[in-house]
Amino acid sequence: DLLDLSVAQSMFQQHKLTVNSQQLTVPEVINCLTSVYDGLEQEHKDLVNVPLCVDMCLNWLLNVYDT
Repeated sequence: DLLDLSVAQSMFQQHKLTVNSQQLTVPEVINCLTSVYDGLEQEHKDLVNVPLCVDMCLNWLLNVYDT
């Protein structure tokens, strides 16, 4: 609820991640997530802990896409 889709889209464009054919490395995912959560922290400082959010989201993504 805190993240608008347009913000997520611009974050992907900022990190040049608009092509679906490329695979992301873990550091690239961490950079993207950090950008997202840094922006959210500026608007909702009391709700967002950037390191914790990045860690939890990365963990979730790795579990979902573990093959």
